[in-house]
Amino acid sequence: MTLQETDASDSPGHRIRMHEQFLEILHEEVTRARAFRHVLAVLSIQATGATTHLSNWFAALRKTLRPIDTLAIYSSNCVEVLLPNASAADAKELVIAVCQKAEQARLVGGIALFPSSGSTAEELIQASRRALLTTRAAEDSVQVAESRGVSTVQARSRRDAEYVVESPPMRAIMEFIERMTKSSIPVLITGETGTGKELAAHAIHRRGKRRNRTMISINCAAIPEQLIEGMLFGHKKGAYTGAETDAAGVFEAANGGTVFLDEIGEMTQAAQAKLLRVIEQKTVTPLGSTKEKAVDVRILAATQHDLEQLCKEGSFRWDLFFRINTVTIKLPPLRERVEDIPPLVTCFIRQANASNDCAVKACTEEALRLLCRYSWPGNVRELKNTIERAVVLACEDRISTEGLPEKVRLFDPFGGPRGEEEDKGKRPTAENTPMPKDFSHCVAEFEASLIREALEKTGGNQTKASKLLGLPLRTLLRKIDRYQLKRFDEPSS
Repeated sequence: MTLQETDASDSPGHRIRMHEQFLEILHEEVTRARAFRHVLAVLSIQATGATTHLSNWFAALRKTLRPIDTLAIYSSNCVEVLLPNASAADAKELVIAVCQKAEQARLVGGIALFPSSGSTAEELIQASRRALLTTRAAEDSVQVAESRGVSTVQARSRRDAEYVVESPPMRAIMEFIERMTKSSIPVLITGETGTGKELAAHAIHRRGKRRNRTMISINCAAIPEQLIEGMLFGHKKGAYTGAETDAAGVFEAANGGTVFLDEIGEMTQAAQAKLLRVIEQKTVTPLGSTKEKAVDVRILAATQHDLEQLCKEGSFRWDLFFRINTVTIKLPPLRERVEDIPPLVTCFIRQANASNDCAVKACTEEALRLLCRYSWPGNVRELKNTIERAVVLACEDRISTEGLPEKVRLFDPFGGPRGEEEDKGKRPTAENTPMPKDFSHCVAEFEASLIREALEKTGGNQTKASKLLGLPLRTLLRKIDRYQLKRFDEPSS
């Protein structure tokens, strides 16, 4: 029998979580922060040097946290911390305090902030990890992730490492991109979250006539509504509170190059009207000015939403939709290009080894089979996160099934209990399932039934249902209205 003394200073909020639990809590906090316009911080704290084990500094960290904070173990020398309602200064102060108390270990930290560093739980975790790597490279104590809203890259500064084109759908898309190299017309890239829309945009830019000029990427969903116009089109001094000097906007800064507008469906109506003028007149008017400035940019846009449906609902302009919808590229979800999973896994193992000083060579055959069977609602981004964590936790030089999340290990693509001795003749296959007469109607019926079932399982809790389905809450609400499903939280008439 083992006895362990509990520190009286510990509170329930300091209970140690595993990564999957931490991710679930972070999803809920992001939803809450978005609804109430709050900020939050995500920390990755890691020990370097000889005394890296958690036992040398973990107690100091727990005593520094607030009761509302959430703590999780990422690996034997790295933890994750969620700080609700915390600013960058608050997060830095916490990391510095822990570094001072942990005398037996040298700690470094990476900070990601909502919404500037990322707008989803996965993006915030990735941003905190990137900031942690930057901290280690700079030999500093703490770094804050750069704003996810806007990033500038020069031509050829990004590699195609994550853009695998083994499957027929991806080969067709890359061939289509090659055919557009001589054109500068707008391109709309659609697809589920995590399918690689930004990578496709960079591939278009690098192969086009403007490849030697600047490309600026902006995430319309990550920038506060009151700031997006000034960021896109620039502003004059005094145009609004805080505008202390003249500033060029994204289109002026990218003149001669490319502007990539990610999640364009989140753009405000006022910004949409000005964007339409940029496309049609090739001019911008900074906020607080009446003078137009000529700009020459190629516009690439991306969305995970149905823009045509948003137009019908009145939240997106039809005229802008027709201008940016000149050419559309629809990226398939990862579950529809399973051939790409093995080379992607190889690529992500190599990247995770380089980032975390590991030496994992590959996956076991059984682990790879499970990875190929899983549905990947987060697509390539989710696969990358899964592989990185599996590499960090691997005890040997191969990723085994034990290193995969439970949801991947236990996933059943047919919805029933797993088992090798099941009657496979009853399972739907390409051979025994007839093609429906009205495919789109059948897909809509199936999607509506999945949403209805998720709402029933969660007792009408739409936030939990969105997580269960792997859909953004806003998308789920739109589909509930589209299929005229009853909202369980509404009183019945």
